Amino acid sequence: MKTSLAFVASLASLAAGCMADYPHDQLVTQAVYDLRCPAEQITFTDLGGQNIPFGHMRMVQGVSGCGKRTSYVYAPHSMAWIKNSAETNDAPAPALPPPPAAPPTITPAPQ
Repeated sequence: MKTSLAFVASLASLAAGCMADYPHDQLVTQAVYDLRCPAEQITFTDLGGQNIPFGHMRMVQGVSGCGKRTSYVYAPHSMAWIKNSAETNDAPAPALPPPPAAPPTITPAPQ
């Protein structure tokens, strides 16, 4: 009986360890697909929300990679990440045009 209890305890410990990375791994897989970008080039930014159980991350994540970015929200009832913004280019905003030149000053001719 002791052997079977030890076996069950070690299986539970192993399952808890696997669950700890599940939300992160699931988000990486989803981001790789959505951004069409290798996992090595994807970065995450915590955007807030509650901590995910077993996840060591928050429920709202910004994801960037390959010049694109989007955000996801974790839905605990379905244990899935839901994309919550349109994919956008991560390029810097275009520079503003220079201000118009001042009109020339006219000096009256001496009389």
